[in-house]
Amino acid sequence: MLMVHDPVSVLLNHTYNDSASFIIPRQYGTIPRSEIQLLNDNDKLTGTIAIDGKKMKIQLFYHNMYKVPYNWNGRYYLKLQ
Repeated sequence: MLMVHDPVSVLLNHTYNDSASFIIPRQYGTIPRSEIQLLNDNDKLTGTIAIDGKKMKIQLFYHNMYKVPYNWNGRYYLKLQ
């Protein structure tokens, strides 16, 4: 079973790697976008990243009048090293 976010991958029968990289100032709490540095995205975003232990919730939005959600929004479990 293939589960993909884009139908082209199903038709071509392959997947691709994608990533988002952030520099955040701390490993806990709610961090506003103004404190987050995006390494591989030039889009202007608003919102927050919240970290609670090993859980992270990304709630970022493209800064326009429609407040379109960022592609990586969601809940994640962190592996801290």
